Order: sequence, then C-alpha cells, then structure tokens
Amino acid sequence: MKRVTLWIVSTTVGLVLLFSYHTSTSGPAGAKSAPGVAPVGVVAESAAPVPTAAAGRSSIGPVVPSPAAAPSARATSGAVTSAPRVAAPAPSPKPSPTPAPRKTAATTRTINGAPADTRYGPVQVQIKVQGSRIVSSDAIVYPTSERRDQEINSYAVPQLNDETIQAQSANIDTVSGATYTSDGYRQSLQSALDAAHL
Repeated sequence: MKRVTLWIVSTTVGLVLLFSYHTSTSGPAGAKSAPGVAPVGVVAESAAPVPTAAAGRSSIGPVVPSPAAAPSARATSGAVTSAPRVAAPAPSPKPSPTPAPRKTAATTRTINGAPADTRYGPVQVQIKVQGSRIVSSDAIVYPTSERRDQEINSYAVPQLNDETIQAQSANIDTVSGATYTSDGYRQSLQSALDAAHL
C-alpha cells in the first residue's frame, strides 16, 4: 500500500512540475526574455524606391500626323474626272521604350542585440544597418529605476550611440562614471553586429 501511495504522489508531483515548466519556442536559442526587453535579431527591413531617369517618361511613342488625303475628284474644264486614289500608309507602331528597372535604395535593417545583464539592470542596443554600414545605434533598454541611473545614462547613452557610429564596431570606449552601462552596451552591440553578420 505504501508503494502505491508513493507512486501516486511522485507521479502527481512529476506531472505538476512538467506542466508548470515554461519553455519558449518563439526566440532563438539562448535568448533571454526579460520584461521590457525587445525581441532579439533582425526586427525590420525596408527599402524605398529611387526615381530613375526613365521614370516619368511616357510609354506612348510620338504622335505621327497622318498625311492629308488627296481629293477624290478634281474638276477640269467642266468634266469631272477621278484622280487615282493613293492610300496613305498606316503609321507603323513604334515600339515603346522599355522602362529601366526601378532601382531601390540600400535596404535598411533594424537589428536588436541580446540584452546584457548589468549590476543595475539590462542594457539592450538596437542598430540600423544599410549594406555593411551602421547608420544609427540606440540603447533601447538601460537602467532608469534610480535617480542616479537616470543621471548617469542621460549623458552616457548618447555618447555610446555616437561612438558606435564613428567606430562602426563594438570597439568603443567606456564612458567615465558609466562603466556598467558601457560594458552592457558593448555586449549587446556585439550581439546585434553578430546578428547582422558584420
């Protein structure tokens, strides 16, 4: 009887643990899903068409006026004679110029790095890339819960964003007084660059 009871209790505990275990199949392996953190990896791609010289040209060829028809009858000394009627040749259709293929601007990809845990909270960086060039970098998540965090990050984050554009890599300097934010920024930035294959 003890074995049956022990078996029932252990089976029940096992089932409870099994069904209460949360798994995530929506993100890449190893990605953390912390509250307030954006999805990791490429989150948007866009391309805008660039007007070309062929754009705006009409596909209709030039208008060719048809020759005036010769008079069908002519009066000569009181007698009506009919002149030979010459049919005007039908204008041959001119092929319309094939419009040049529409060129598009370089695709802009928006990529989120993985959040980096720091002593004061997560730091997550989002970059925008055109081709192989970083065109913008922004810390989208960083510590702001304490007043001191807000003071430090209000000057550190813009500096880190600017340095990233200048360096075009994660090889950026630590901002004085913001060591933890700088370290987390570099880690998340490197994750975004890896996702962008840069």
